[in-house]
Amino acid sequence: MRALRESFPLEPGGRRLLVFAGSRDKDLAGMLDVLAPPFDRLILTRFRDSPRATPPEELVALLPADRRAVTTVVANAAEAWRQARGEAGEHDLICVTGSVFLAANCGRRWRRRAFV
Repeated sequence: MRALRESFPLEPGGRRLLVFAGSRDKDLAGMLDVLAPPFDRLILTRFRDSPRATPPEELVALLPADRRAVTTVVANAAEAWRQARGEAGEHDLICVTGSVFLAANCGRRWRRRAFV
């Protein structure tokens, strides 16, 4: 997560939006502690229906307190992507991360254009 955060431009051309979901067996608090600060908006969700998925309502409690006011909870990856795309401007960055399950779930839909 540190490497991902360090890959962001120092001076973004627009806002930064994070779509995040994670598995219960990961250090989600640590991940969010590293990732959340540079983002203007956080959209928390879950990947598919998996017993390993952490409900997004539980993810909110793991956030640094100052990030909760800019956070939205959505039920699934498709809804999270639609929300991010709807809020993002032409120069904004949308980062989808936290779990390879989320990336895989989103990747299939992106290839089919189901999110657009």
